[in-house]
Amino acid sequence: MTDQVTQNIIVGDSLHNVFEQWTHVENFPNFIKGVESVQKSGEDKAQWRVKGEDGTAVSFTTEVTRLEKDQRIAWHTISGDIKTSGQVTFTPLPHNETEVTVTLLVAPAEEGGEQTAQNFMPNPGKQLMQILRNFKAYVEDMPERID
Repeated sequence: MTDQVTQNIIVGDSLHNVFEQWTHVENFPNFIKGVESVQKSGEDKAQWRVKGEDGTAVSFTTEVTRLEKDQRIAWHTISGDIKTSGQVTFTPLPHNETEVTVTLLVAPAEEGGEQTAQNFMPNPGKQLMQILRNFKAYVEDMPERID
């Protein structure tokens, strides 16, 4: 099982604020269901602990492969129970809005790991859209902005 999905959403905030919120991966448990923790390790790595749809714990480490301020973040998994890679792009829109587009690839980490990947993200398109909706609500309802 290898799934690649792309989803986008318009967030009612400035390009800079939306980009900055996405770079704070330690806050992902606030808007991504099942993410128990994300801990940065160094400038470009993060350790994830996620509970799958069936309650199975999944751990993996990601590395940022491309970072263009206020434009793009790309990543891939360097170790763990599943493989992910993808990118998120940020496009400024009129009226202080930002379009966020995420392309995500999820695959088993090893031979026979299809069930782990399936449990992690059984419906990638639907789940990614829900993540983006939750991110939009998280950013738009935030009382304080990062400048």
